Amino acid sequence: MTLPLFNATPLQALPVKKARPYQDRTLTQLRALVAQGKRRILVVAPTGAGKAFVIASIIKAATLPVLSVAHRKEIIDHIVKQMAQQGISNVGVIRGNDDRWNPSASVQVGSVATLARRDRPFLGQPIILIIDEAHRANSSSYVSLLQEYPDAIVLGFTATPVRLDGRPLGGDQLFEELLIMARYEELLRNPDWLVAPDCFSGRERADLSRVHVAGADFDETELGQVMHSDRLEGDIVQHWLNRAHLHPVFKNGIRVPKQFTEGGRRRTVLFAVNIAHSQSLAARFARAGVRVAHLDGNTPEHERDAMFRGLETGELEMICNCQVAVEGVDVPAIKCVIHACPTMSITKHRQSVGRSMRPWTGIVPLYLDHAGNFDRLGCPFEDLAWSLTERPKRFGSRPPMKMCKACFAYVEPQKTLCPFCGAEFTREEKRAPQESPEILHERNTEPEAMKWAFFWRQVVMAKSKGFKPGFAAAIFREHYGNWPPKHWSEKIKNDFNGDQLWQDTLARRLERKAVREARERQEQAAMGEKSPEEIALEETRETWAIGMETRENRLLEKQLEGTAAAIESVEGEWSEEPIEERAENEDLPPEEPPAAESPFADWLESEDIR
Repeated sequence: MTLPLFNATPLQALPVKKARPYQDRTLTQLRALVAQGKRRILVVAPTGAGKAFVIASIIKAATLPVLSVAHRKEIIDHIVKQMAQQGISNVGVIRGNDDRWNPSASVQVGSVATLARRDRPFLGQPIILIIDEAHRANSSSYVSLLQEYPDAIVLGFTATPVRLDGRPLGGDQLFEELLIMARYEELLRNPDWLVAPDCFSGRERADLSRVHVAGADFDETELGQVMHSDRLEGDIVQHWLNRAHLHPVFKNGIRVPKQFTEGGRRRTVLFAVNIAHSQSLAARFARAGVRVAHLDGNTPEHERDAMFRGLETGELEMICNCQVAVEGVDVPAIKCVIHACPTMSITKHRQSVGRSMRPWTGIVPLYLDHAGNFDRLGCPFEDLAWSLTERPKRFGSRPPMKMCKACFAYVEPQKTLCPFCGAEFTREEKRAPQESPEILHERNTEPEAMKWAFFWRQVVMAKSKGFKPGFAAAIFREHYGNWPPKHWSEKIKNDFNGDQLWQDTLARRLERKAVREARERQEQAAMGEKSPEEIALEETRETWAIGMETRENRLLEKQLEGTAAAIESVEGEWSEEPIEERAENEDLPPEEPPAAESPFADWLESEDIR
């Protein structure tokens, strides 16, 4: 039987915050999935996308009793607050001695730990069961709860739809359908929705070669011994003091490379390995004059609440914690995250960095990675291919960000100059990473039909995105290590010549590319602007270089006296040296792959791949 979900009259007709387009889209898609008979749906959206707003919207229009479950007080409070903003007042909270307990309410918001010890509401009834931070839904407490409500419509919400050990969340006991509410690519285009942080690595790197893995992550005891050192902790403090007060400069909405203005220090959350490590770092920051507090799982609730209020008001500049502020902390004033705790968990990595990405007073967030997590787990705001049956994967056509060896900033792979310090990347640093020979050899053993299917998928991508015909061949070469058969490329080229829609799509994309390149030229021009001190220094260097060149020329003139004939002989030999020409029958690779609106395609064009 298909149960109604969101078609009831709201409990109260109060003016509420307007839903964003992707939130409306998600509600429509959820209705359709439930109408199709889906009963366990996992909704995925980045941290800060407004999942609680969608949850409250579902509850507001529900025709069934609702039980919303979470594992943290902060998450429960946030959902109740969102419901109050949408006029939902008939709510009970099931958690410890919470004063909001109301067993007669049609909407219950409960702690999963408390529900494991008490009578559960709405047993034997068809209900909507909502799980926030659903990446924890594989734990025994949640599995037991799901078994109590076999007829429920289960809706899970998370930014990272994998277990803490990285395994997927599909299966009979968990979820059957995955719904992407929004991706970073969509959200980051609107600065009112989400803001990407500037990312930097620490100068000092921890040696984790002797740290064992316990379960799915590093052994905490051994990790604490490595990270709790004067060298590493001192580097963390100094890095924050050097960076936290620097804010990028924008002109006409375009960020000016290399230019920063000094301002207030960003309010920060630091993630440490354990309590001792967090306390040690808090003490170091306090000695440096930073208003800082330490937070751990033993901190009383009223003190914890006061700390986060202190961050919001500016009374505190930093909170040092261990595994407390990873989830459920909705404090937009947090504009810097420091990682001092290496992890192998993509969930911990993305959830913690996401604390800083909510927009707040126009401040660009800052991520200082002193744990190597960026290199180990990838960019925390890069879209991944999520699945209920497989571990998440990167989208293959997008190379990873690279680190500037001068200032340790992570920058987009197509950049030739670091936008933070102006350092030029070497040719090797500009190249996209290559697959290992073993992987390429394994791929080349695939049947030709599988290779053609892969090639054709790239052709479909080229048609839909407006790429040139050579795009498919270039991606094929990147995947298999060699070019596809020539007649494949010839066929696609002929298809392109007869496909007006494909040609029109390409023309529109090239127009957008021209606009983007014009903006990049503005950035390059801005980067070329020099301060008076830089100009004076360059003039001094030029004067010194001219003097040295004059001196060297005089010495050279003396050394070359009487050798003019020998020089002319050598020059004659050089001028007669033949120029190597390409043989007429030499195989030519496919045509030039296009420049696309993606770092990978831009890299292909910058490398002049034909």
